[in-house]
Amino acid sequence: MTKKCCYLLLVLLLGMGVQAKLDMSSIWKLKQQSQALGAEFSNNSPNCFGYYTPQLDGILQTYESNYNTCNLNYNQQITTENARWQYARDEIYVSSKNSCGAVNNCGSWKDYVDALECYAQAGNEQALIMYAISADATELVTEMSAAYQSIETVKTICVNNAERTYVENTAKTYEYLNACLNGTGPLPTVPTPR
Repeated sequence: MTKKCCYLLLVLLLGMGVQAKLDMSSIWKLKQQSQALGAEFSNNSPNCFGYYTPQLDGILQTYESNYNTCNLNYNQQITTENARWQYARDEIYVSSKNSCGAVNNCGSWKDYVDALECYAQAGNEQALIMYAISADATELVTEMSAAYQSIETVKTICVNNAERTYVENTAKTYEYLNACLNGTGPLPTVPTPR
């Protein structure tokens, strides 16, 4: 029974190994202590593991849910932000395409003098348009970068809170489990399935 419970705890913790940012060292130490205490105080093991294993599973499920919510919110905000800037981007694209097209049209002139006069006039007119495009694009990229940075910051805080809650609650539950196993904490009774 003890090996089964320890194996279950190990599987639960290994499932979190994907999240590289989590500091698992203190949790691993508490888990190892639980295994040692479970073997040493085998009379307490079934009740202790039976009571605390579902709690650890619940903590893991809450973390996964919170983490997934952070990513879902982030993706939704990025999609909304992309849509917000689409019109401005399309306008800049159309302006640049039209400006380049006006200059390119000069190449269709048969007479060299007329073609060069066209390039001179179109180049002059389109230079002002290109300057406006450049200024508008610079302003937009500055605003967009700030908006995306804000979204990234919200996600970072959300993930950090999810990780902190997971680590703190897991460590606290392992401490209670270890106290139960070594007899310094209350010995819970696990309800028998009907």
